[in-house]
Amino acid sequence: MIFSRFLAPLAVTLCVVAYLLLPWTDRLFLNWSQADLEMRSRLIFSSVNDDILTDISTQRGNELTKRFTQMAEDERLIGLGYCDTAGPPRYRNKDFPPSIVCPPINTLTSPQFTQKTIKGGPVMVALFPTTMPQAPASTPAPAPAVPPSTAQGGLIVVHDMSFAVQRSQQTRYYVLGFVLTVSLLAAAITLVLARITFSRWLVGLRDYVRTGKRSGRLPREAIGITRDIQQRIRKIEREQQRPILAGEHWSAEALFQFVKNHLPSEQLITVSYRQPYAHTKTGKGFEWSTPASGLVTAIEPIMKACRGTWVAVGSGDADRESADASGGIMVPPDNPAYRLRRLWLSDEEEAGFYAGFANEGVWPLCNMVYVKPRFRASDWEMYQKVNQKFADVIATEAKSDAPIIFIQDYHFGLLPKLLREKFPNALIIIFWHIPWPNSETFGILPWRNEFLEGMLAADIVGFHTQFHCNNFLDCVDTHVEALIDREHDTVRRGDDLCMVRPYPISIAWPDFGAIALPVAADCRKELGAKLKIGDDVKIILGVERLDYIKGIPERLRAFGAFLERNPEWAGKVCFVQVASPSRSIIPAYAEIGTEVEAVAEEINKKFASGKWLPIHLLKQNFSQNDVYKFYRASDVCMVSSLHDGMNLVAKEFIAAREDERGTLILSQFAGSSRELVDALIVNPYDEEGMAQAMMRALVMGEMEQQARIRSMREYVKSHNVFAWAAKILGDASSLHRRRQLNNMLQGMEPPALEGEPLPDIPV
Repeated sequence: MIFSRFLAPLAVTLCVVAYLLLPWTDRLFLNWSQADLEMRSRLIFSSVNDDILTDISTQRGNELTKRFTQMAEDERLIGLGYCDTAGPPRYRNKDFPPSIVCPPINTLTSPQFTQKTIKGGPVMVALFPTTMPQAPASTPAPAPAVPPSTAQGGLIVVHDMSFAVQRSQQTRYYVLGFVLTVSLLAAAITLVLARITFSRWLVGLRDYVRTGKRSGRLPREAIGITRDIQQRIRKIEREQQRPILAGEHWSAEALFQFVKNHLPSEQLITVSYRQPYAHTKTGKGFEWSTPASGLVTAIEPIMKACRGTWVAVGSGDADRESADASGGIMVPPDNPAYRLRRLWLSDEEEAGFYAGFANEGVWPLCNMVYVKPRFRASDWEMYQKVNQKFADVIATEAKSDAPIIFIQDYHFGLLPKLLREKFPNALIIIFWHIPWPNSETFGILPWRNEFLEGMLAADIVGFHTQFHCNNFLDCVDTHVEALIDREHDTVRRGDDLCMVRPYPISIAWPDFGAIALPVAADCRKELGAKLKIGDDVKIILGVERLDYIKGIPERLRAFGAFLERNPEWAGKVCFVQVASPSRSIIPAYAEIGTEVEAVAEEINKKFASGKWLPIHLLKQNFSQNDVYKFYRASDVCMVSSLHDGMNLVAKEFIAAREDERGTLILSQFAGSSRELVDALIVNPYDEEGMAQAMMRALVMGEMEQQARIRSMREYVKSHNVFAWAAKILGDASSLHRRRQLNNMLQGMEPPALEGEPLPDIPV
């Protein structure tokens, strides 16, 4: 990679330059060789000139030929000859090249050097003019036959130049090899120095982006770039945070635009066990209903806003017939806004996955109410199978390789990892709607490592409270190998980074004008008439699923204690408990149903008189509008969960009280108690304390009720479910942008300094 990206281009460039310089090198070498041969030719002429003249003047031509032959034995000197006329030399060595002839002698005025090519190859021909010596002064000199400046003969010296051509070729190879070697060496040294320098710069750049402080590793020239990057990141963060602070402005349309503008994919896929709509057969065809579920209440407005796909288990007897061939249907039935993709579980899968592992194992493990969890290997196998089944269905619903997948609750602890294998680029969020236990309690789970590894494959793991986040991080720290950043609440395993964040869930602020809900007085009359409750009787309300974590027997016993300690309230107050049947196939739920009935019957038998019934137990499902009527009709709403992730009943009661009347009694073990601090906070295990709270709520003045309710209404309205979703999806958007920046910096592939990996930009 390094060679192809840096060394090879540099080496090729230098070699091309060297190749282009070779002709100049050849000319330089040939000129040098020619100058050398010219010098040798002059030396030969100087050494034989006198002997030539002497031999000619004494008529000893044979001696001259013999002398030329001896001198031509030099490997480079191939010809010596004496010319006195044009044509072949008169005297020459025996191997004198026949193609070399003498020019007209009278044209010689100075030495001449020429290059020729003969049969044997290139040669250099040097021609030196000669003159005969003058006669002695005592003898009269004859008249010269030629002018004094004209030569009387000439010496021809022929040198072989083929060696110069061969040496030039060898020099060419040497030059190329030398240039290539030096180029590679220089490139390697340059690369090492550049990488060391660049690595220090990059570490300084990342530190500056993260902290805003310039370290010694960062050159001054890079400050402008880093400031631009940091300012852009801060701008993104401000843009994401600013609307969340103004929560009451969040609406379905605002959330849809937020998702569209800030996330890489517009497709939101929500995953839950329970579906938002079920279809049943009637004599008139199909009818649809909404299951009693706080999760459905919270998530459905988000799906309407984002117009995505909801994957859930079909539960109605007409669900298959009402859906298309793939199990999909547009919902809500009366105003379609998003796609519901149903899948079906066999009785065996339902028993092992849902009733077994999820609700007899994980549910009591996380909700610490002293119900012993049961873990069976067969249930675990079915849990794995159903999680894989959901992953396969989601893969068929995804429209891109990077959807936003929003997983709901404890039924899908393994799903993030399964989806990560299918969608490496997806934004995966899992929100845990129930509490998370401490590390010691979680250690009960036999497959704790696999469970944690499945969840940590998500980009974001969300809980209702920071306390639950801390418990989760403690479990990760205890049971799996991971790098935990407590300052930023992140977990790193290999290249995967998981954010752990608190997101207190809320409700969609109801539009009571649109649903035409009666005012509080009318709701009170309607409920009184239905349950035969006198107009002067105050109502304490409980609205829950029939679940052992909700503390229903505890609150009923506390109400019995209240009546026993305050007999003057007999006939003046009653307790209306709405208990929607839930998970009755599980023994613990069947037992709690029996216990609630027994406690209600015992108290009614003990305190009832005339037409007054202390406790009205309504074990049936009611529509959301009917539940809102219950809220408006009551004087006190009691939420006494023994352990609860959030409990949206408390927030629904607050939202329903447009008259700013009524009192909320709230368990300290419900997540909502961290937010609704103006409620009367109680310990559900303290029977006497709850009885006292009932008394205080019943006698509380209207001004105090108004002040408390108004404060909580403002909070719930500004922290609605759309603001909750925007905060989660906003963090997902921030994570996506940070990941892009990290990928950009890491894509430069600098070497780590001092054996340490480059730090990631925190999220």
